[in-house]
Amino acid sequence: MEIEKKLPVLKFKKAGSDILKGLFIGACLVLPGMSGGTALIILGIYKNFLRDISLINIKPYLMIFAGTVAGALLSALFILSLLKTHPDIIESVLLGMLLASIYPVLSSLDKKRVKVIHVIPLLIGLAIALQFTGEPLRHLPLVPTDSFLLIISGGALTSATMLLPGVSGSAVLIMINLFDDMLMFIEETVFFRNFYLVELLVFSLGLAAGLLLFARLVYTLYTRYFYPVSFLLAGLLLGTGKVLLPSHIGPEIVALVFLGGMTVLIISRKI
Repeated sequence: MEIEKKLPVLKFKKAGSDILKGLFIGACLVLPGMSGGTALIILGIYKNFLRDISLINIKPYLMIFAGTVAGALLSALFILSLLKTHPDIIESVLLGMLLASIYPVLSSLDKKRVKVIHVIPLLIGLAIALQFTGEPLRHLPLVPTDSFLLIISGGALTSATMLLPGVSGSAVLIMINLFDDMLMFIEETVFFRNFYLVELLVFSLGLAAGLLLFARLVYTLYTRYFYPVSFLLAGLLLGTGKVLLPSHIGPEIVALVFLGGMTVLIISRKI
């Protein structure tokens, strides 16, 4: 009888712990420069998560997924609020986080195996990001995109890359000019001003498809072609910083960029 009484308590504690883990992962998914893969490593569930997801064994992670959704929503609303009221502050911090995320992408490389030819994928990634990223993030669109193909593709690309340690899934959204749209979809729907439930559902379907179909493929390519892919990702992250450039440069902006960068570096050291 005593054991039976303890079981519900243990299950409740396990659910609470999983939700807290999910909240942390959700915040990492939304913040540029923060990686879902890094969050999973810090929490000690990275390898098991990849294995189970590849086998479509999602039952053990249902509460974590619930916490992830809540964490992502809260973080998105927080970022959008700051973008409207203090755009230079939030952009500076996010810029620091994004640029600092290049370090964990490249730090695990063996310097003796790095070759001059690896500059090529770095420059390719930089050129792609500079070409396709749009205006600074503070210029929120009056009319967000109505392209469901872009939304579902953005979801798939985000989830396929967010599991790579050091790689920010939200940086992908910034790169394809969808980050601010998703923030607006969430805010407008949560506060009942406009309902973008269809757009959010389409994006969620893209996330699920990318997670189940492409995440393992991307992870395999990442491990098989570790060096060129790492430099390509570093170039993409560097070029994506264009979207987060503040309106002016001053001592306070430099300090905020430094603060954002140190946040990522401190968390990355826990890997």
